[in-house]
Amino acid sequence: MLPSTKRILRRDGRGFYAVLSADGDLQDGIEPSLSIRDEVHRWKTARAETLHDVMTKGQISRQEPLDIGITTAGAEYESLLWWREYEHAKRVLDGSIRSDTFYAAIWEPNLKRIESDPEYWKSREARLAANPSHEDLGGFLKDVAIVVELDKALAQPSERSKYLRYHLNVPVKTLEDPVIDMAKWQLCGGGIDLREWPEYDFELLIRKWNLLEKPCWAGVDASWTTDLTAVVFIFPPYDDVAVWTLLPFFWMPQERIEPLEWICRVPYSTWIRQGFIAATPGEMIDQRAVLDRIRWGRQMFDLREVPYDRFNFRSEALNLVDEGIQAVEVSQNFLLLSHPTKFLLGAYVDQKIRHGNNPVLDWMASCLQLQYDHKDNCQPAKPKRGRSSKRIDGIQATITGLTRAILGEDNTITYTGLRSVG
Repeated sequence: MLPSTKRILRRDGRGFYAVLSADGDLQDGIEPSLSIRDEVHRWKTARAETLHDVMTKGQISRQEPLDIGITTAGAEYESLLWWREYEHAKRVLDGSIRSDTFYAAIWEPNLKRIESDPEYWKSREARLAANPSHEDLGGFLKDVAIVVELDKALAQPSERSKYLRYHLNVPVKTLEDPVIDMAKWQLCGGGIDLREWPEYDFELLIRKWNLLEKPCWAGVDASWTTDLTAVVFIFPPYDDVAVWTLLPFFWMPQERIEPLEWICRVPYSTWIRQGFIAATPGEMIDQRAVLDRIRWGRQMFDLREVPYDRFNFRSEALNLVDEGIQAVEVSQNFLLLSHPTKFLLGAYVDQKIRHGNNPVLDWMASCLQLQYDHKDNCQPAKPKRGRSSKRIDGIQATITGLTRAILGEDNTITYTGLRSVG
């Protein structure tokens, strides 16, 4: 033992155990077989993130490395490292992300009931759900000790958030409940589970679903660097098929894969290798690839319109119009987006859509949050750029496309050219 360096050395020099400060200096080159990161919600600084990178990247040379993160609930923007890992763990647990190498266990009460049931957070049931060492589970933690802290929270409202965080493991914020129930969403595969396919063979999928020459609308949500660009071909019910069909495509810039993979904590590299995302060369998405996919859609299907958000796509839409493809600009406001948003949320619950469980679209569905106006209209809430690990581009493209597809199901489109709605 070397007290001055907080290290325990093996006598043969083949290893050591060291205690490191999350905010301390660390030279590159450390290659731990085991790293245990305690109270990850306190890893707030750039130095802490650097230490995390050094420890996890250094494990690549080890045959069976193990990285363990232990933490109490934190706050979303207090530690971005903690928040990303928490969101990733939640999505692994709800099945929207699959991983054979990531194990997650979260001890927390029912977060929806915390918000909706004013008595639940005071209950023994909630205390039991949040504390694996509770006496009812055979542990050392006496319920009466937690009740003492509960009484403080009841007596002093300012103590409630501390009680929720430290004794019920509830993140510090008004927690955003998932809008889409992923268990029900995943029942809308349409007899297909693309998560099991080794690659995105969309041509086989088209044949299985008999989509050739069927009427469709292509919703577009475009980006250059931070988000993905999404085009979702939307097919209203046809023949004896009583559901709406979604066929999505995604793009991202090649040079941004690694930083975006770190920010979003999803397997972009795997999805690119499998063909669920196309990576275009450089730092920005090459919108020519997006236009080529829309042109391909015109050849494959009865493409009626290309509804789009003008942000990052208006000049491309003009190019489509020059080629005789209908492009309709859809203003991103409550007036136009509320109905298709509610339509989508009702359709998946009633299993009136099918999407094949495209893993990218599944993940984006799990990220969806809504914003409301004073008339109970709603629309997707865009994640905060550069700060959030969430992305909803595929859902946004779907809703934008539905604004026109829902109308087009009952109406014949007779106009030509570039149009603006709203």
